[in-house]
Amino acid sequence: MDTNYYHNQLEQLNEIVKESADKKISFYKHVILVSSSILGIIISLHTTTSQCLYVRLTFVFSVISLLIGILSMVVVIYDFSHLPERILPVLQSEIENALKKDEKVKPVFVKHKKRTLILEKMSYLFLLLGMALLVTYNVFISL
Repeated sequence: MDTNYYHNQLEQLNEIVKESADKKISFYKHVILVSSSILGIIISLHTTTSQCLYVRLTFVFSVISLLIGILSMVVVIYDFSHLPERILPVLQSEIENALKKDEKVKPVFVKHKKRTLILEKMSYLFLLLGMALLVTYNVFISL
C-alpha cells in the first residue's frame, strides 16, 4: 500500500489550515493594535474639565465599548490560534479510518466554537459602536 498519498494529503491540509489561521490572526492583531492605540490616545487626550452628564457618559460608554471590543477580539485570536490543535484529532481519526479501509482521505472540517463566532461578531459590533460614540462625543464637546 502506498502511504505517500496520505502523507501528502496530511501535509497539504496542515499547510492550508495553518495559512488560514495565520492570516486571520494577523488581521485581528492589527485590529487590536489600532483599537488599543485609539483607546490610549483618547484616554490620554481626554480633558478633565467639567462637562454635562451626557457628554461624560458618552465618553465612558465609548471607552467601555472599545474595551469590550478589544477583549473579545483577543479571545477570538486565542480561539483561532488553537484551531490546528482542534483539527489534529479529527484528522488523525480520518487518516486512521482511511488506512484501515484503504481509501483516500476525505476532507476534514472542524467548526469554530460557538463562543468564537459570537465573540467575533460582538467584537466588530462593539468596536464600531465605540467609534460611533467617539464621533458623538466629539460632536457634543464641540457644541
